[in-house]
Amino acid sequence: LMKFPEVLETDGLGDVDDAEWTLTQQALAKALEGTAKMRSKEGMELKKDLVSRLKFIEKKVAEIDHQAAARVPDEKERMKKRLAELLDDISSLDEKRLELELALYADRLDMTEECVRFRSHMTFFRKTMEGEESPGRKLNFLVQEMNREVNTMGSKANDAVIAQNVVVVKEELEKIREQLQNIE
Repeated sequence: LMKFPEVLETDGLGDVDDAEWTLTQQALAKALEGTAKMRSKEGMELKKDLVSRLKFIEKKVAEIDHQAAARVPDEKERMKKRLAELLDDISSLDEKRLELELALYADRLDMTEECVRFRSHMTFFRKTMEGEESPGRKLNFLVQEMNREVNTMGSKANDAVIAQNVVVVKEELEKIREQLQNIE
């Protein structure tokens, strides 16, 4: 503060006596204590908000995981119907070849790996929030990693409900990222 012009101005009064210096020290100590209390309270409120958002995101990722697993049998049926429409005689269809193609397709749709990594990042996010003195940068990095995982989920979605949940998770992660700008 003393570096800014006009914050503190002196008229060249000269030396300060001990009583003035003691009073100045006490006022400064009280102001710093008040600032520390205010920052601590603000930090606790911020933490509550982040925890609430994480719980919401966790539910959405669980929904995505469940929906992704349930859609593989549906895709198999959809593909069989589509093939039946394209082929005159479905009996000529090579079942083993169809199963192989479905397995490859299911592998491209599988989001298990992304959901597991996402949950891992969330666990580390919580631990960092609890244990770090100045967690801001690390938490920011974890949000970036969570964003990458959810982006991959979105690219694999091929389903409107999953895509909607991905958008909701991304919105919440953006809100968390904005809140993290207030943390050192």
